[in-house]
Amino acid sequence: MEIKTELLKLGTINNSIPLTRKLSASLVKPTEASELYINLDIDEILIRELKHGLHNEVIKEISSFSEDFLNVMNLTESDSINILFNYLRENNFDLIIVSSKICALAKDSCLFIFFGPSKLNNSFYQFGQLGNIDCYIDNFKKWDDNEIICMKKMNSFIYNYEFKKIDNNSSNTVFGGLDYNFVFNEESFLNLHFVDEYNPKYVQFIRDKKIDSII
Repeated sequence: MEIKTELLKLGTINNSIPLTRKLSASLVKPTEASELYINLDIDEILIRELKHGLHNEVIKEISSFSEDFLNVMNLTESDSINILFNYLRENNFDLIIVSSKICALAKDSCLFIFFGPSKLNNSFYQFGQLGNIDCYIDNFKKWDDNEIICMKKMNSFIYNYEFKKIDNNSSNTVFGGLDYNFVFNEESFLNLHFVDEYNPKYVQFIRDKKIDSII
């Protein structure tokens, strides 16, 4: 069974990748006499749960690669987005994944082309472009999350997966399993901290840079 997500569309499927990781989901089936059973698409529910888990695993991993800080404190919202755009362009990034807060800031920029909300009620979708940079919103992020996942789309990652469903009649439970794997090009990703207020991690970053310059 095919698993379609906007996040997976950013990569390339490769069936030769060994399936070394696993996700699972389960569902207790209602009785056949209930109205819920008649309208129940068990595969769809299991796939939805597995897609959510898969999304979180991908975001967690690509957020763990290299990081940087963009200091936009004391700037207007418009200027801070301009600084962000210049940073992305100078470092050859052509896609970002952001929270609702950064999305709202970007939409007010004269550089931004707004595509509108997702018609499919997706939690992850492209909401526009900042200049020529594709902008995706991840509604699984907290609203005020200031971490921006920056990405270079070309050859960023490949993946493989296989969906399995098992009926356990004795417990009236259906289990869904996903064997999968990803191979990421780490140089295609950066976790950028958008520093628009006091950030202790940024303070430590600056302190460490000063110490390194002295040494």
